Amino acid sequence: MRCVSLNCCQMWIRHQTSHTVTCKETQDSQRNVNNFQKIKVLLWKMYILRKRHWIITILEFAVPIFVFWAVVHFKNLVPDDPKIVYDIYLKRYDELVVSGHYKVAYTPSSPLTDTLMEMVSAKLSTSGCSVNLVSRNNETEVVKWLRQQYNNDTTRQGVKNVTLDSSAVHPKGIGVIFLDLQDSKHLRYILRTTSGKLETTDSTRYGEQNGYSMNDYSYSGFITMQTAIDQAYLQAVYKIELTDGPYVGELPSIEYNVVDLVEMLLPTIVSLGFTFVMPSLLKEVVDEKRSGIKEMMKIMGLNAWVNWLNWLVYSFTVYLPVTLVITGLFVVDSGSGAPINASFILVWFLFLLFTLAFLVLVLAMSTFFTNGMVAMIIGEILWYGTTVLLHTFIVSFPDRFSLFINLLTCLCPSIALIWSFNTIRDFQKNGHHWTMSNLFDNRTGGGRVSVGLAAIMMVVDIVLYSLITWYMDSVKPGPYGRAKPPGFIFQCFAKKNKYESKSVDNQSRPHQNYEAPPQNLKVGIKIENLRKTFNQGKVVAVENVDLDIYEGNITALLGHNGAGKTTTMSILAGFFAPTRGKVI
Repeated sequence: MRCVSLNCCQMWIRHQTSHTVTCKETQDSQRNVNNFQKIKVLLWKMYILRKRHWIITILEFAVPIFVFWAVVHFKNLVPDDPKIVYDIYLKRYDELVVSGHYKVAYTPSSPLTDTLMEMVSAKLSTSGCSVNLVSRNNETEVVKWLRQQYNNDTTRQGVKNVTLDSSAVHPKGIGVIFLDLQDSKHLRYILRTTSGKLETTDSTRYGEQNGYSMNDYSYSGFITMQTAIDQAYLQAVYKIELTDGPYVGELPSIEYNVVDLVEMLLPTIVSLGFTFVMPSLLKEVVDEKRSGIKEMMKIMGLNAWVNWLNWLVYSFTVYLPVTLVITGLFVVDSGSGAPINASFILVWFLFLLFTLAFLVLVLAMSTFFTNGMVAMIIGEILWYGTTVLLHTFIVSFPDRFSLFINLLTCLCPSIALIWSFNTIRDFQKNGHHWTMSNLFDNRTGGGRVSVGLAAIMMVVDIVLYSLITWYMDSVKPGPYGRAKPPGFIFQCFAKKNKYESKSVDNQSRPHQNYEAPPQNLKVGIKIENLRKTFNQGKVVAVENVDLDIYEGNITALLGHNGAGKTTTMSILAGFFAPTRGKVI
């Protein structure tokens, strides 16, 4: 028998060899706990929680259905034949010629292109413009020349990194790249300008233009140069001279109506539809962690992943029927055409992936908090704010960003769902039914995310947030539980100290309070320099405990109240993390 000094009290540790009950037999019996009983307990827990929070359960089921039903009902009030507007803001070419200094480079140099560009220079000169015209061997040299001219002009005027969109500020740099000169009956060319504000072709297919598009094209010299080249070609090749000048206007577009408003509010609708599961699930998971119930269940033999799976099933049992109802609302024609023209199975699968990714995201967020109310408030702000901001600044302007950036936005599950629905609706605008053959077709090009890529990204979300949940739960278990070091995932590469393989024959304890170790026994649990404090170090519960517990023995801790027996056992069980020292 030996004594360990602890907080001015004494805790006695008594070893007794057992021939009937061993540590190994105890561990084996714990491993053989009936898994069916665990499932029954978890189901009972789910039932009790749902019973206690029956109002929240009803809201989680009813609110998403009501919100999406309201959208569909609102759509049915709008005529299904939107008006297409033509000839918007028509202007004659003579009204769009912007006087100023034009620096023009073209490629390749040939009799036809030389003639055309000389006619363009003469045409602009008669309109009060000055033109510097040069030819280059290829497109690369044209771009290099434009960049050099732009840098020279901005440096000379003391301005750096600005857009050339006003004739009053900078000369207009324009590059002309002629294509397929063998076909004399058709003229194909590319215009490059030093203006960075021009909209691409993809962003104008459905009237997605801003109120300044015409000004951007006009002040950059793009329209002036394009019209001058076209006029020169018609006159040089076909002997046609346009005396009145051509008219220029915006592309035909669908008249703005409430349908556009509904599409614009889609992220808000998705966020509001699932607004009750975020705070309720976050608060319940965090409160369970803070109360210590989670660690108690782990001590009783429940694996951590089983508990996380239980929370996932806890919410998914409500949202599974919700996804079925919402899918029916979206794909069934209830008066003015189905909002989503795709198969029921596909749309339901997208909602299913979104729901799983969303729930796993909520569980991952819960690992960063120890206060349920704070987690609920911050979680709602992050969920709603991230969805609206990403949709407003990125999804609404898909061609401004690369496909990689747009894919990164899919790390927010609601944005991935919106990308997929936008792609399907783009097919509808063209009068096509979306099918599985269009899985990776984004229809309009640019950086838009296809349905297939959006679905893959939601699977990535599920895997990524599951890993984050596992990692954060390991390194930050909360006020209870034993935290692993941040680099624990790399410990598999480190050399392990196997105390169980060492004999205790040669071990010595110089301290007078240590009894001599038994002979020919293996260490099962080794405690080194254990210390545990509470209340920010003001209360010392365990101090400088060193203890070997041997295999095949029963070890008893004896001591007065407050000696540290319960705290030591809680640390051994993993309920508390030690302030200092380690248990191996």
